[in-house]
Amino acid sequence: MALSRSRSLLLRTVATGGYVLFGYVAVAFVLYEFAGPFGLLLALPPLALLLALLVFGPSLTLSGVDAVRVDHDDRPTLLAAVDRLARQADVPTPAVAVVDDAEANAFTVGSGSGATLCVTTGLSDALSGDELEAVLAHELVHAVHWDSVVLSVVAFPLLSGRTMFDAAVDVGSQSLYGAVFGLVFVLPLSIAAMALSAPAVYLLTHTREFAADRGASVLTGNPAALASALRSLDGHEPQDEDLRTLGTASAFCIVPPVSGVLPWTHPPTEKRVERLRQRERETETS
Repeated sequence: MALSRSRSLLLRTVATGGYVLFGYVAVAFVLYEFAGPFGLLLALPPLALLLALLVFGPSLTLSGVDAVRVDHDDRPTLLAAVDRLARQADVPTPAVAVVDDAEANAFTVGSGSGATLCVTTGLSDALSGDELEAVLAHELVHAVHWDSVVLSVVAFPLLSGRTMFDAAVDVGSQSLYGAVFGLVFVLPLSIAAMALSAPAVYLLTHTREFAADRGASVLTGNPAALASALRSLDGHEPQDEDLRTLGTASAFCIVPPVSGVLPWTHPPTEKRVERLRQRERETETS
């Protein structure tokens, strides 16, 4: 069965994409007004960085968390479940990778035939068979919707602003000149970038998580399993204190990881569960 795309998801993607594109154009215009053609040249390095992020970002994310790609010989049950779900959705089967981490979580990077679905070793221990399948279906829907690619583009100004902010604080703590330069130039620019892009990131990430939940419930026909999985993952507290940091993968995870940043990129678990319960009730009465 081919997964249908949500009209709400499409409209919000277009709206937030247009908002971010307007921001890019506005920055280029300001640079041109202040520095002429040379100002436009200043916009090229960030553009090149964004393109590099889209091309190399998935592999860098996976290597950053020490994800290891597995096959049917390594994880036959896991690979069989992903294969089955991909056939049901009539989409290419993504590659599967595993992170040796007690924290129970999953995320997807890349899209289409180049997508990689990644799970932690703690995920199988925390979930039942139906719950695990529901989580895999959720991640597969993210791959179908190109969510990691779209999110990377929309979140780029936010991440850049945060990087500039941290750098300005670090340099400013080392010298008076650095403090003045950071206070006058870098900090205002970084704060503006974060403030202007955060609403778009918030809106798009929440919409796409809800859409992936809905798609997973359609794919498995079992919204209750995903609701149960979300509750289990949200309340999961691994005993291993030496947890890996999921770093930039945090925004792609199915629930905000213990080691993650920007937890507000995920809707509240209770709200997601309530929507799934409502879908279950609608399925039972139809």
